[in-house]
Amino acid sequence: MTVTNKYLAVIFLIITLTGGAGLARDGAPPSVAKPCPCTAVEQVESKYKKLLAEAERAHGSSSKAVADLLLPLAVAYRNAGLYAKAEPLLDKALAIYRTPPGDEERAARVLIQLGSTYTATKKYDRAEATLKPVLAQAERNSGAQAPLAAEAWHELAKLHARRGRTKQAESAFQRAIEIREKHPGRGNSLLVSELRSLSELAIEQKRFARAEQLLRRQIALAEPTFGAKNWYVLGDTERLAWICQLQGKNKEAAQLFKRVLDARSRALGQESASLLWTLSHYAQVLGRLGRNSEAEAVVARIKKICNNGVAGPCFECVMRYGVVARASK
Repeated sequence: MTVTNKYLAVIFLIITLTGGAGLARDGAPPSVAKPCPCTAVEQVESKYKKLLAEAERAHGSSSKAVADLLLPLAVAYRNAGLYAKAEPLLDKALAIYRTPPGDEERAARVLIQLGSTYTATKKYDRAEATLKPVLAQAERNSGAQAPLAAEAWHELAKLHARRGRTKQAESAFQRAIEIREKHPGRGNSLLVSELRSLSELAIEQKRFARAEQLLRRQIALAEPTFGAKNWYVLGDTERLAWICQLQGKNKEAAQLFKRVLDARSRALGQESASLLWTLSHYAQVLGRLGRNSEAEAVVARIKKICNNGVAGPCFECVMRYGVVARASK
């Protein structure tokens, strides 16, 4: 059996065993989100519920101290896909911040999070009706280059992308990037986040040269502060490897895939199911480079992981969050 046929056979085996969990539906790398959010959400929920009870006893249930705790808890719920839990908390926080004398900036931040929640739950008209006035208010009160305006532009860009308005989405992300270049956040984290969103949009449009340019900038900005082994830097490096592979830049793709594999193997174990996507693409580029013995060794590693069985997060998480199956032996 040739290396190519071995590769295809193993990919079929991976898809069969994982139900596609080891591979993203569009062929892109699995999400760079960290494994199974169940525990993290439970920890945040437990922490903030205790703090909320203390704040309500000390300051009353309608105090700004309570609203200041409702907002991060709501964001945690929203990020975990628990929108039904997030929205009522955001509504309550908004009502508190609007109570005279009011706090316009905090209320605006809550509205931005509400707009994001509406977008995620496909309430697109409501999201647009929420976000556009917030952006206008932020630019009027704090200036067009204020960080709050960048947050509003970011959420509007996501909304446009969801509605298929790719030109408006790209323009809105670009406006957010321009602001973040002046207010990049610790270690350029906020600027990198905006670049990542724009690179993902470029990938969806199959503008791979543009995506490559953005990914290289993301990595160059983040790596000096967070290190090459940072989870998100590795995720961006993996996407860059895949983009190089798609453009026939197999030598660089192989180097980048190996860098990701070495770091993740040390962190997750040599037989982690989380490595399947990267291993499969690494085997493919090695085959294309004629490095057949190395490709065969990678294919053997993939088979070993598959034969050991693929473990993952809890069933509820897979169904609710679309988490990629992960395991550490």
